[in-house]
Amino acid sequence: MFRKLVICLLLLALGFSAFSATQLPEYVPYEEEEFPEWSRKLRRAEVIALGATAITYPLIGLFAKFDDSKMDGFLIKFGISAAAGAVIALADYIIGEVNANSKSKPQENPPVIFLDPESKEALMLEEMKRAAASRESSDNKDSEVPQDEKESAM
Repeated sequence: MFRKLVICLLLLALGFSAFSATQLPEYVPYEEEEFPEWSRKLRRAEVIALGATAITYPLIGLFAKFDDSKMDGFLIKFGISAAAGAVIALADYIIGEVNANSKSKPQENPPVIFLDPESKEALMLEEMKRAAASRESSDNKDSEVPQDEKESAM
């Protein structure tokens, strides 16, 4: 009797939900600004820590002999793998912050190269500077010539 009552209640509950006429709202993906930056970083750390815990648990079993049949061995092994996961998540956070800071800071002073004035490199650099200056002066002379003189020259 009890079994029939439970089956009837389940069919009744599932029947109402199967034949409901309400339409589900259309899926809208999350916006970039919907969550603050700190919550996205925290979520990333959480995912990395839990994933690393799942990966490090069997690896710890390869290198350490804990008796998993007893609760103490399981807890020690799980604690070590959770700590390793937290360290991996912390390392990921630090690497991400260092990368973000290095990309956001423009280089304040470009590196300065000192050359011996009599070296081959210094002489080549002087020649390159002179060639660039002569190109600029010839470009400036061309721009000073009026347009109708350029056309008559052609």
